[in-house]
Amino acid sequence: MDDNAADWATGTDARRPERRRRSQGERERSPNTETGGSPSNTHPPNSHTVSFCDNGFATGDFDWLEYSFGVKWHSSVHGVLMDLLNESKAKLQESTQEFGLIEVPDFGRVIIHRNGRRWGGARGEQLEFKLSIDGTEVLMSGRLRAYKGKPNVVICQSGRDCLLWGGRQRYEEMKLAVQAMGCDIEWERISRADFAMDIVGLSVESLQDIYESDQFVTRCRTTDSFFNRVTRARTGFYAGKSPCRLVAYDKLREVQKKQGTEYIDAMRSRRWGDAIPSAACRIEWQLRRARLKEFGIQTPGDLFDRSGTVFRTLMSDQFRLTAKAVDRENNNQQRATMHPIWAELIEIGTRIFTGKNSDLTPVPRGTTTPVIALKTARGHLKNVFYARGRWFNTYAEVLEAANQELQQIGNTNAEIQADQESFLRDYQAGFVQRGLDNAA
Repeated sequence: MDDNAADWATGTDARRPERRRRSQGERERSPNTETGGSPSNTHPPNSHTVSFCDNGFATGDFDWLEYSFGVKWHSSVHGVLMDLLNESKAKLQESTQEFGLIEVPDFGRVIIHRNGRRWGGARGEQLEFKLSIDGTEVLMSGRLRAYKGKPNVVICQSGRDCLLWGGRQRYEEMKLAVQAMGCDIEWERISRADFAMDIVGLSVESLQDIYESDQFVTRCRTTDSFFNRVTRARTGFYAGKSPCRLVAYDKLREVQKKQGTEYIDAMRSRRWGDAIPSAACRIEWQLRRARLKEFGIQTPGDLFDRSGTVFRTLMSDQFRLTAKAVDRENNNQQRATMHPIWAELIEIGTRIFTGKNSDLTPVPRGTTTPVIALKTARGHLKNVFYARGRWFNTYAEVLEAANQELQQIGNTNAEIQADQESFLRDYQAGFVQRGLDNAA
């Protein structure tokens, strides 16, 4: 057990003060003891921050939400909207483009994808249209009204959506967006929810040491460690599979492998207290509809009301770490005392997932970042010109030469065209992922 684990083992009082980190500083806040409520990625930590020792704290929110609506489109809107979507989709399929930017009347700009998507597994329904509204995926069928419990609108909030906007807040925004397109929502249904708690100051190896010492009790039939036999890296463990799966892993290691700076910046400001930590692990529960129904959760509203209770139940009954190795042969697992680290994680997580919500301040897109990127690109072009032996008398000549170089990447005309088309596809994909169809 490392020093982080030792600090936890000696500090199990779960009533430590909560902290909310603001962009202008910090203020202390008394613990919230209300039941119900929901975490949304409120600034800064996606519900709120709970400290557990002098050098650590935990934050949390939903990391993935997937839900569907049964909507009734207004008759004056439905025909016009479907004609627009069908026409735009047909144009994309006649071209090589994967996405297109369209203007929906009385609504605004929306990204439409080349193809729809099957939703609900192998036997699920094929939804004709796949849209992106402000970066969030929306699946839509052409039906005027949902029937027999089959939805005609599905929303898929990814981990990125929940991190940047907040789980519950994004749900409220997407619900309003769908209604604003010209329909009434007749019913809602939730099909997936991932709970994520990030702990700064605790390495995942601390938990993995306990787990690999056979100090755990679980109702899951499958469980194992994450161990890379080449790099010898130990990065966590898992238990169970769909519809209920636990994953404990090294979140810092995962984030450091990502290419985009937006996600890293969001993790730092939302989850890690405006700094890159020396250690940060994540406890994540991934629940599908079958498991959610066992908790009496049918809609997103049910989830938000009961999230604290669900988290506590999963951490107590579905899987838990124990203070000593478990006697599995004599089937005395239930007598095993819970490990103090796990007990504190339960208390902290319950408080986080029953925390009150507040508005989420958007992650600022720094004005210096594009300038730095452009200067870096210009520096690379300078080396290209040196290699070409080019001399310039004016900056206009530099711009003209840069344009020529960019248009001639490749050895043949076919390669040049393929490279330009590849760049455009990559740019459009990044545009969609960042939700730039909507400036809000």
